[in-house]
Parts: sequence; C-alpha cells; structure tokens
Amino acid sequence: MSVKSVSILYHLLLSLGAFYVGGLMFLGRGAFGPWPQEWIGKLPFTSWGSLALFGILVFGFGNLFAFVYGIVKKDTKVFLITIMMGALFFFCTILSRVLLGEWYLPTGQFLIASIIQLSLGLLGLLTFIIKEKSIRFS
Repeated sequence: MSVKSVSILYHLLLSLGAFYVGGLMFLGRGAFGPWPQEWIGKLPFTSWGSLALFGILVFGFGNLFAFVYGIVKKDTKVFLITIMMGALFFFCTILSRVLLGEWYLPTGQFLIASIIQLSLGLLGLLTFIIKEKSIRFS
C-alpha cells in the first residue's frame, strides 16, 4: 500500500473520529458531562458544544476535504494538506496542554495522532521528491 493511500485512509479515520467525538460532546455522553469548572477562563470555549463545533468544522470537515481531495486528484498536494492538518492538530494539542497546564489522556492520544499525520505527510512528500530526482537523473 502506498504512502498516499495510507495518508488518505488516515484522513478518513481522523474525520470520522472528529465527527464521532464531536457528536458525543454535543450530546454530553461518555466523558462529556458537565464542563469542568477549572477550565473556565483558561480555554476559549465555555461548553462542550462550542468545542465540538470547532472540532467538527476544523478537523472533521478538514480531514474529510483532504480525503476527498486525495481520491479525486492525482497530484501530491494531498501531502501538503496532510502536513498542514497534522501541524494544526499538533498545535491545538500543545496549546491545550499549555493553557490547561496538565496532560489529559485524550491530549496524549491526540499528540500521537498528530505526529502520525505529520509523519505521513512528510514521508509522502520526501518519497515524491526522491522519485522526481531519480527520474530526472535517469
């Protein structure tokens, strides 16, 4: 399986995850009960609903766009999109750590997921560059 295929499937997985977790947040199910009082004033969100909306719009639809783009287009821009989405995911994860001052279990999992996404984008881009250079020198 090519790096592009894995990257595209990873976008689909992240998109579905964002929609699923966002839905749980909206419904207040699972770990998403009352908004933690110690987070008030530290985060730019004041409820699970606003955080869910942000996650769905940015990460759900962003990764869905990257998935569809990767299937429809046969160019390597999907790797640049993968790097941008991974960097945004990484930045948001680190920012939540800085703002809250603590690591939470999802934060660690999100950090790993963002590093995987960044790695897939970089690996795909490097693979493309190496193939381009080998074609030119042949």
